[in-house]
Amino acid sequence: MIYDRPYMRSEHDHGRGSALIWTLAVTIGVFVLQSILVAWFDVSVDRWLGLSVPAVQSGWLWTTLSYGLLHSTSNPFHVIFNALCIYFLGREVLPRLGNNRFLILYVGAILLGGLGWLPIAMMNGIGVPLVGASAAVFALLTVFACLS
Repeated sequence: MIYDRPYMRSEHDHGRGSALIWTLAVTIGVFVLQSILVAWFDVSVDRWLGLSVPAVQSGWLWTTLSYGLLHSTSNPFHVIFNALCIYFLGREVLPRLGNNRFLILYVGAILLGGLGWLPIAMMNGIGVPLVGASAAVFALLTVFACLS
């Protein structure tokens, strides 16, 4: 039936309170701010907010979450691809999980993705900071595949 589809259910939230809309707005907003800081002031926030082994060794534990808000300013397709994936997958996953569990999944995926990347970066001597929300995209893709 048509009412079996998630977008036809009454609990599907497209309004201002949607975790999906807020997640996308923050991701795009941080990218715009990051691009302005790089272009106009030659300030790269990757050093303070990107996840790297030296940052964590210095006690900058917030980088295990903040890296998920940053994206490559030299390649805008990075943020565009992530935003499109978050939007299309989130439209299907959000109605089934709800706002709170969606945010827990999103933030938890970024945290676990960063913590999983750190040992690999340590073993391989990767000095470039990790940026992007790809861990959250893969978590949404996994949940979408499991729910479909």
